[in-house]
Amino acid sequence: MKTLTLLFYLVFITSLFSQTDSAVTFGLPEMRIKQKEKGKVVTYEFDNSLNKFTVTPGFLYPDTNKYRYKVKLNDINTVSFKNGTNVWSAAGVTGAVGFVLGFFAGGYFTLHGTPKFNFNNALAGGLFFAVPFAIVGGVVGLLIPKYEDYDVKKIPAKHKYEALKRIFLKHQQKR
Repeated sequence: MKTLTLLFYLVFITSLFSQTDSAVTFGLPEMRIKQKEKGKVVTYEFDNSLNKFTVTPGFLYPDTNKYRYKVKLNDINTVSFKNGTNVWSAAGVTGAVGFVLGFFAGGYFTLHGTPKFNFNNALAGGLFFAVPFAIVGGVVGLLIPKYEDYDVKKIPAKHKYEALKRIFLKHQQKR
């Protein structure tokens, strides 16, 4: 009878003190979090080293040795991860601007007589201006980081925990 009582006692005590905490920790790259804070949307940036974040069903915590930050999951609007640079988009936009400027400058530029639009000169001027503009835009685009955004504002509170776990798992760093 003592053995049965002891066994019953151990089963009861271990179930009483069992861990039901569902916190998950991730190692994440450089990121931004936009959140509601006192009625305003505030952006927090986390540096380019490995960032340790813990997600619980109610809160998001970074590495407490590195940051003093804590946010309710309901307050998070957007999570963004660095995803390269803006080289090609900046080169494309500035190249297009250069082409348009060169197109009109080349089309109407003449050394003699009244200006008449010449399509061949316009095309040559557009190509002539597009290349250096695109190169300058590409160099500037190297300096501007590109972020992949995840909008979690419209996700219901009870599903936001699972959604953030999936997003963080996708961007988990291995070190």
